[in-house]
Amino acid sequence: MLLLLLFCFQLKQNAQTSDPYFNSNDRVCFIGNSITHAGYYHYFVNLYYATRYPELHFESFNCGISGDVAGGVLTRMQKDILIHRPTVASVMIGMNDVNRELYAVKDHSNDLEKRKSLDVYKGRIEQIYDSLSAVGCKLIFLTPSIYDQESSISPEKLVGVNDALGICSEYIRDFSKKYKGTLVDYHAEMNKINRAGIKKDPNFGLAGTDRVHPQLWGHFIMSYFFLKAIEKPSLVSAIEINSQSASKTKTSNCRVSNFDLQSGKLSFDCLENALPFPITDDIQKALGIVPFSAEYNQELLKIKHLEAGKYMLIIDQDTIDSFSEKQLSEGINLTNYHQTPQFKQAMKVQKLSWERHQLISSKLRLMAIFDYSDLINCNDSTSMKTIKDLLDKRVESVKGKPWYNYFKTSAEQYLETRPQKTKIQQEVDRLQQEIYLANIPKMHHYQIAKH
Repeated sequence: MLLLLLFCFQLKQNAQTSDPYFNSNDRVCFIGNSITHAGYYHYFVNLYYATRYPELHFESFNCGISGDVAGGVLTRMQKDILIHRPTVASVMIGMNDVNRELYAVKDHSNDLEKRKSLDVYKGRIEQIYDSLSAVGCKLIFLTPSIYDQESSISPEKLVGVNDALGICSEYIRDFSKKYKGTLVDYHAEMNKINRAGIKKDPNFGLAGTDRVHPQLWGHFIMSYFFLKAIEKPSLVSAIEINSQSASKTKTSNCRVSNFDLQSGKLSFDCLENALPFPITDDIQKALGIVPFSAEYNQELLKIKHLEAGKYMLIIDQDTIDSFSEKQLSEGINLTNYHQTPQFKQAMKVQKLSWERHQLISSKLRLMAIFDYSDLINCNDSTSMKTIKDLLDKRVESVKGKPWYNYFKTSAEQYLETRPQKTKIQQEVDRLQQEIYLANIPKMHHYQIAKH
């Protein structure tokens, strides 16, 4: 006998287990050196928020500059950071402050210089925190990511660099207590993972092929620890249906309606409050290292008391897979099935987010490298001739240096990109608007039919 139930199990307004750390209208600055400039770890954090909290709109600013040190952050504080009127700021700096080249020397002749570098770093990063605190900015304290001085990858090991970063990390931990901020202890957590990985594979290398810059999966691990510090584990959604008693249906972070239950077949509509986090192939390695899926990417469906047999799950017009009554009773995590319409929608958000991220990191932040260093005292920043003359002189001045070719190429890219700056920023803004349209969850129709 057909049992048609035209009622809806409503979810209370705030379905998450806790309020999100960031709020609508927050202006979040991610401050740092090349690891922040690349932007991957905070790209993942932004993508998590765009999919988990679709109605929460905040602005995110990449304030990383390749090669930067704490003194450089102070120099550009007004024009590159405070100009955004930040309400929240995370700071990760130190990799360049320790002067890695000092550790290429095998004796103790430059120990005094090493100590001085650490003392200068401590004083300057405290000034950074003071400047941000003075404008009422909420602080997130990031200890420096690791320098890999233990794996067997090809670049020369500069033994002692990671130990120096450990001292920097102690400073950050102390400052997080002093300023009562949130601590993300990258150095401690990444050391644990790197050492465990090297025991299994001497070439593991969490800090990338150059011992400094993590690859994309390494940045995803960093994003996990960032989220772990600011967000409690939470569900994308959860649906539990008793096929013999629809009134016992339980939901979390979603709204279920229009049940149609009959022998061997069940259907209903569901509107989730979030989208699954879109997992791509290049971060799969990270999922075997940190429990992101278990803690932050569960989209659960349970159907209890079905007759024994195999059941086909269809969402809208998409056939997802075939499941036994036991699998459905125990529950399946829909985020593992990339053909669901929810996951496909999340991938659209991911593609827009990646495009926005690439424009910022490869174009806008490339320009920032020169704007806040070689061109910071330029008398006429509107004249491309003046800018070109200054950069040509600067390029000529580093001729013969190991970084000459990189610097020359970067300067050429700057001169090519600079006239397009306004247009690029407009495209970044447009993509942000597109993200907040693409991430709006949609109602989906579920069918579970015996076959």
